[in-house]
Amino acid sequence: MTVFRLLLASLLAFGLMLMAATQASAAEPGVVPDLTWYTPDSEKQSTVAAIEDVGSKWVRLNVKWAEAEPVDNQYNEWWLREYEEAIDMARAAGQRVIIMADTAPAWASGLDSRNVPQDPRDYADFMGMLASRFGTKVDAYEVWNEPNLKRFWSTGPNPSAYTAMLKATYPKVKAAAPTAKVVFGGVSGNDYDYLEAAYAAGAKGYFDVMATHPYTYCGSTGPAAVRRESDGRISRDSFLGYREVRATMAAHGDAKPIWFTEFGWNTSSTECNPGAGVWQGGVSETKQAEYLYDSYKLMEQDSYVQVALWYDFRNNYWMKDADTPEARYGLLRTNFTPKPAYSAFKAYAHGTAYGTTGTSTGTTTGSTSTGTTTGSTSTGTTGSTSTGTTTTAPVQTQTQLNVKVKRSRRAGRVAGRVRAADGGVVVLQVERREGSDWRRAASYKLRLTDRNAFSRKINRLPKGGVRMRASYRGTRGHRSSHSRFVRFRLG
Repeated sequence: MTVFRLLLASLLAFGLMLMAATQASAAEPGVVPDLTWYTPDSEKQSTVAAIEDVGSKWVRLNVKWAEAEPVDNQYNEWWLREYEEAIDMARAAGQRVIIMADTAPAWASGLDSRNVPQDPRDYADFMGMLASRFGTKVDAYEVWNEPNLKRFWSTGPNPSAYTAMLKATYPKVKAAAPTAKVVFGGVSGNDYDYLEAAYAAGAKGYFDVMATHPYTYCGSTGPAAVRRESDGRISRDSFLGYREVRATMAAHGDAKPIWFTEFGWNTSSTECNPGAGVWQGGVSETKQAEYLYDSYKLMEQDSYVQVALWYDFRNNYWMKDADTPEARYGLLRTNFTPKPAYSAFKAYAHGTAYGTTGTSTGTTTGSTSTGTTTGSTSTGTTGSTSTGTTTTAPVQTQTQLNVKVKRSRRAGRVAGRVRAADGGVVVLQVERREGSDWRRAASYKLRLTDRNAFSRKINRLPKGGVRMRASYRGTRGHRSSHSRFVRFRLG
């Protein structure tokens, strides 16, 4: 009997360790509510009650700079009190708070039609003021929203200009609120090219957290479906494209965490039709719930994803549940009645199983992808009715590249190796500098040897600035990866 009890105790302890490990690697769930979106006070109370009920841990609150500082160095106290009240209400509901500020006032942008500042120091001063005023009430400050889209960066996406803003803002926030995190403005989709350009402009060291908004192709593709770019990398419009964001960070020696400051699927009946210019479709309410739960389960495979906020908490109340994609991202309808996704979020937040999960995998196709589903199917917790297949996490690989150049002949030889690979293909990309941009000059598909090595001689390299990168496409059980860029100049 004693031996049996010891064995039982050991098994229980082991089970608790496994549970603890799972919980430690799970992203903390949160939501983007409408508390600072001109919401009536009566509805704010209903909102925070629902946020607490659903089990959210984080909220992201929007601050419109143009409202709070309509004149240089003259602040609108009414708006600042509104923002502070929203922060206090969220904290009273047990939430940690992210403040995201964007939309420059005309005095800073120079024109009413522009929403970005001419001088990044003006924005930095504003963020420093917020950090000083709100103090420890705010856990993180996100520097702008989706700067890789013209909609939010009206002069056109400009990673160098954004990096200047980031570099000006970081020390201002840290001086006023040393423990607060400074978050890279969440990029729309997993735009790792934008991040690469920001690193090139000196962004490393000026943010504590990388943020992305992993919305999927057509708005209807599930979280486990993977599309591939022509170079073999996971596409930016695949949910799992955040792994390429991480690979880009790793290539620059940056091991900071990733937060999803927005992600979600809408429940409109709109059908995606790129040929007709309709790029955003919807899903059923049941599918929205499945995708939500499966997404959070997928994140558990990547411990660097620490926080993930669903956009948005309630359908846009001013649109009155209109059957359009923009209106129907919420877990709640406008009248606060819950969709199935509300129950799915609550189940995940409280560590219980939800419905039938693991069904959101599938094959997708697109103009730049071969669209296959990789081993990323989510699995239910104990007692789940999931029909998904349990799979092991893909093996992480590392691509290395060496280049020897004969400048007199404008020729070179490349060689490299992919650590931990299991065969497969490497795509070598050659780019030339044109002004401030990089343009693709050539690409080569190289098959790995039995030692996971590759090599090639290249003639007729372009003149001027040149850079090369090797991208491993990955296999079913091994993740894609890419090397650092190797840069040189030819006369």
